Amino acid sequence: MAVCFDCMGLKGLAGLYFKHFEEEQGHGMKMLKYIMEAGGEARVPAIPEPTAEYVSAQEILEATLNHEKAVTKMIDDLAALAEQEGDRATRSFLNWYIDEQVEEEALFGQLLQWAQMAGPAQIFVLDGRVAQMAD
Repeated sequence: MAVCFDCMGLKGLAGLYFKHFEEEQGHGMKMLKYIMEAGGEARVPAIPEPTAEYVSAQEILEATLNHEKAVTKMIDDLAALAEQEGDRATRSFLNWYIDEQVEEEALFGQLLQWAQMAGPAQIFVLDGRVAQMAD
């Protein structure tokens, strides 16, 4: 998605997405380390190749928000399982991710709303605003 934004000339959104990618890697490592510290079996499955063809910035933002909502559901499901199993440590650990997902959905929901309001003709205005937010 970051590469697609870059190819569209939307450097502010591309920069945000590249930064977000690095943050997500950190989130994954945090979870992997917790699993190992807790004595679990840590396996990292193959990740499906992402979609690389988007026709608009709005389409990318919609896909991002939908993805974040799916991640929220997976984390909520893990928290429910931890509660069901009486695993308080894991349930406590997952609180950080639950809070993080509220922020993620809010951010990408706001960006999508701004893109919808701006429309394709004014997407560069949004891109400039995102670039300013990053500074």
